Amino acid sequence: MNESKCPFCPIIKKKEFFYVSKDNIVVCRDLDNRQYKYRILVVGSGEYWHRPKAKYSEPEINRFIGLGMEIAQRHIQRGAAQKIVHIDIEHLTIKNHWHCQVCLS
Repeated sequence: MNESKCPFCPIIKKKEFFYVSKDNIVVCRDLDNRQYKYRILVVGSGEYWHRPKAKYSEPEINRFIGLGMEIAQRHIQRGAAQKIVHIDIEHLTIKNHWHCQVCLS
C-alpha cells in the first residue's frame, strides 16, 4: 500500500485519541475490538512512519509498545479494563505501516 492510500498517513480521528506525541505517534482506541473488550492502537502517523516493521529500530518498537502499555495501565487503574491480554505486533492489516495493538479484557 502506498502512502497516498494509507489510512495512517495521516490517521483520521474516528475513535478517541488518548495521546499524540510531538513526532506524531498516536495512541487511540482501535476501530476493531476483535474478541477483546477493546484494543489500543499505537501508530506513527505520516511519511516518516510509513515503513514495514523490518525498518523500525528496536528503540522505536519498544517506544510504541511502552506507550501502549502505559496508556493501557491508566485504563486498568481507572477501571475501564481489567488487564492486558495480548500485545499484537505481528498480525497487521496495513502491511507497510507498522503499528501495534494492546488488547484489553
